[in-house]
Formats: sequence, structure tokens, C-alpha cells
Amino acid sequence: MRDRITAFLVLLPSLVAVGIFVYGFIGQNLWASLTDWGRNPAQALALRPELKFVGLENYRELFTGFVDARFRQSVVNLIFFTFFFMAGSLGLGLLLALALDRNPKGEGFFFAPSSSFPWPSPSWSRGPSGAGFCNPKEG
Repeated sequence: MRDRITAFLVLLPSLVAVGIFVYGFIGQNLWASLTDWGRNPAQALALRPELKFVGLENYRELFTGFVDARFRQSVVNLIFFTFFFMAGSLGLGLLLALALDRNPKGEGFFFAPSSSFPWPSPSWSRGPSGAGFCNPKEG
């Protein structure tokens, strides 16, 4: 019993931090999406903004409004990018795994350095792809 209490006390700070900084902010964003902040940009920076609860009206406008055709195109781009990125990543990983399984010549020279390649690639590939993906004229 004492080990369980110790384990709980060790995990408690992490659970509290995740609860606040992950789920708390998700909840805050969900609440903000169900309110109307008005057309005044100063409301976004106000310490106590005037919020009017509108429910799912913002989402209805987002998916059906004429102005937000750009949003719908961004959702299509997101789905397209996600599908092809996942298919490409899985396909390339499968091909490399099959190649490694055959014990090719030069395995230590080529495949050993390439096994660490997926770790740095997201950091340098997200910038350019994200910039083009979020560009309102192209994305």
C-alpha cells in the first residue's frame, strides 16, 4: 500500500501539469469557440472581454458561410496532406525495413545513419511545408 501512495505522489505533479496545461487550455479554447467576441479587435486583448454565448453558431457559420470558403479549402488541404504524408511515411518505412531485412552490403555505412534521419526531419520540414500550407493564396 505504501508503494502505491509513493507512486501516486510521484505522478501527481505531472498529472496536475497535464490537467492544467493540456486539458485546461483545450477546455478554455472550446469555451471561447462557443462565444461571440464581437467585431472589436480590442476585445481579444482585453483583460475582461465581453463574451456572449452563441453555442454552435460559430461552427455553423464556419462550415456554411461564404466568407469561410478559405477555411473549407484549408480543411481539404489538411486531409490531403495528412493522407499522403502518412502513406508516404509508412511506405518509405516499409521499404527501408524490407531492405534492412535482406542484410545488404554497406548496411553499416548507409542504413545506420539513415535510421536516425526521421528524428531531425520534422523540425526542418515543418517550417517550409507549414508556410506554404497556411498561405491563403496557395494553401
